[in-house]
Amino acid sequence: MIKPEDLAHWYLRLNGFFTITNFVVHPTRRGSQLTDGDIVGIRFPYRAEFPDGPGADEGIFKRLQDHPYFLIAEVKRGVCELNTSWRENHQEKGSALLALVQDLGPFPSSKITAVTSALLQDGCYSDEHLFASLFFVGTRFAPSLPPNAPKRTWADLLAFIFARFGEHRRIKADHEQWDPVGQELWRHFTCAAGQEAFIAGVKASCGIT
Repeated sequence: MIKPEDLAHWYLRLNGFFTITNFVVHPTRRGSQLTDGDIVGIRFPYRAEFPDGPGADEGIFKRLQDHPYFLIAEVKRGVCELNTSWRENHQEKGSALLALVQDLGPFPSSKITAVTSALLQDGCYSDEHLFASLFFVGTRFAPSLPPNAPKRTWADLLAFIFARFGEHRRIKADHEQWDPVGQELWRHFTCAAGQEAFIAGVKASCGIT
């Protein structure tokens, strides 16, 4: 079975993101982990692997022409809600989202509080060096999610993957180096009788209704 986090990782990978999955934030003192980020990633602004048109990267990622895109993704099989540990005491030293951003190091420590507040309230933050956003993947989305954070359903992700494989089938056919998830996605693509069948087959493999 394909894990939903692995499917979301492949979507981001195909859009040019360098990613880390299940990034764990540990407390500064003895105790259990504070939180984790399902996927964190960075995309550089001058990526040019695929041209505009069918099979190109998503427009939400290409719109940044001169800033890297830093992303923290929350992935759910069903309803996607904001991680509870992110909301709690988010402006205090040692809070979960603040610690996550601080550990990863995309912004100087003097900006961390402002960054995390903007992410939770608006969904994104930018300065002269970097654009950052939360990113949500699920079947449905809670109305309390930050308004400007990108949101994608599983059908959205799979439609993109199907289009990428279809438009660049000749290039993608040589993929011996892909991990088992990529191999399984390609198997579904070659066996499916069209996009809807591909989406239904992969969702079933992920346990997504």
